[in-house]
Amino acid sequence: MASPEYQTYAKGLNPSKEKHEAFLEIEPRSGLLLHGVNNLQFNMFLKKMPEVALLENVSEGLLPVIWKEEEIDYYDGYKEAMEKD
Repeated sequence: MASPEYQTYAKGLNPSKEKHEAFLEIEPRSGLLLHGVNNLQFNMFLKKMPEVALLENVSEGLLPVIWKEEEIDYYDGYKEAMEKD
């Protein structure tokens, strides 16, 4: 999670460690990946630049631009394989 000063810049965002943290669940005997989530966020630091009209009145801070969440879930496939044996 980002430091508090970065979390408050963009209004309306509610970061939550439980919802946004990456994780892996691995089957202990076989070492197979059962479930995993990975998140990637791209940010842009906005800075006042009087010589650029679009940036002369901007509030400075870290602006989230893109959020990508990837998830993989093999529970069903693993369950089917175990039932066949």
